[in-house]
Amino acid sequence: MRRILWSVVAMLFVLIQGIQCQNASTSQRNIYKVTTILGRPFLMQKSHMYDYQGNDRYYGFIKDLLDRVAQVAKFDYTLEVVKDGKYGQAENGSWNGMVGELQRKEVHLAAAPLTVTSKREEVIEFSKPFMNFGLIAVVKEEGVSIWERMSRLFQLFSPFTVGVWLVTLVAFVAVSLVLIGIDRLSPYEWRKATKHGYESEWEKDNFGIANSFLFAFSTLMWQGYSKPPRSISGRVVAVFWWLFVLLMIVTFTAGLTSLFLRPRASVATSRDISSVADLEKYTISYGTVDGGSSQAFFKNSRIPLYERMWKNMSADQTVFVANAEEGIKMVRDSNGRYAFIMESAMAEYFVNQEPCDLKALDNPINSAGYAFAAQKGDKDFINNISAALTKLQSDGELALLQKPWFSGACAKKAEPKATDKVSPGSAQLSPFEALDFEDVAAAFVILLIGIVLGIGVAVGEIIFHKFRKRKGGWAPRRGEQRTEP
Repeated sequence: MRRILWSVVAMLFVLIQGIQCQNASTSQRNIYKVTTILGRPFLMQKSHMYDYQGNDRYYGFIKDLLDRVAQVAKFDYTLEVVKDGKYGQAENGSWNGMVGELQRKEVHLAAAPLTVTSKREEVIEFSKPFMNFGLIAVVKEEGVSIWERMSRLFQLFSPFTVGVWLVTLVAFVAVSLVLIGIDRLSPYEWRKATKHGYESEWEKDNFGIANSFLFAFSTLMWQGYSKPPRSISGRVVAVFWWLFVLLMIVTFTAGLTSLFLRPRASVATSRDISSVADLEKYTISYGTVDGGSSQAFFKNSRIPLYERMWKNMSADQTVFVANAEEGIKMVRDSNGRYAFIMESAMAEYFVNQEPCDLKALDNPINSAGYAFAAQKGDKDFINNISAALTKLQSDGELALLQKPWFSGACAKKAEPKATDKVSPGSAQLSPFEALDFEDVAAAFVILLIGIVLGIGVAVGEIIFHKFRKRKGGWAPRRGEQRTEP
């Protein structure tokens, strides 16, 4: 009994020692004060945040990423939202927002979509970027007009221009008329052969007016035919017509395949705005987040185009908004009269959310990145953060953390995303162009050669028949037997 009692006491002693050691190691981990900023999908407050305490009051991509970075870098943190709601911009020699809190040493770390800029690097330390982006403009999609909806009903005819369709119709009529003429003139065609008793009477109209058009149309549709031309001239025209049809159908099918396999383009706006640079050409207002890096880019740029855009923006302070959500609301309420310039990563999120009425323009500018930031001189701490980010990136965890927060109901798998076009040299799809007459001229040249050759053979048949007739040539009629004297 004593042995059992002593065994239980020993086990309890070992268990208590283990718990004390674990608590001691946990207490040795540094606890850092982290500042952040609210903004979908990076960080949001829970709807009943007062039911939660500490860091559990928030959720979003930054929260998930910060949890993993803290776990890898072995530190704890307390998360608080920046007091003035700004990212950080220099004003009268001092910084506001998260950058200002770091500069005044009020916090240890800034965990937010904070853009790396040369001005900010002078007062704070940046980690390795955890996301790259470019500046892009978001506009409201214009509604599809009745005419545009009606035009989609005839999209099957898009591979050829109207001119090609008209010339094809002319070719169809021309071949039918040539076959009618050969039937009337060639002594070896069905009509003449019936007249001279070489064929039965009911074969007479095999290539009459109606049947010639039917033959040309049915072979154009690849539906076959009941009777072929009887004469060599008629068969020459038919062979070249079939070759023409083959070339046109193959070309049409290739063009239709190319059209349907392309990502469906968004409906073009009446102004045909396709990039940030196009905004300056039209009477449309545009703006950025007030006090953010996007605003600083235009303000400090020495490129003439962006200088003019900054002049237009600064002339109307109402184009600047407090945050991205407010900018997106202005875009939706403006009915196409306002464009919001923002980071492509955020643009991808908002464009993919319902009611799916937004469009991100192409060709982002000013490629940059989001990164964590620490106080100036705290290189050991920021290097640990960078090492943790590198590990998460190499393990594929960073992409897995990002994916669920930036997808949405409006995401189109076939379409290129805004962040896919950050590189100015990236390949982009050119607009679909219908095939013009020059593209299919070879088929018409072949058909023209066939028609001319068929007419020439028909003339030769007439001359040959008359020559044989003068020589007294004879051909047996149907049912007759030629008897030797």
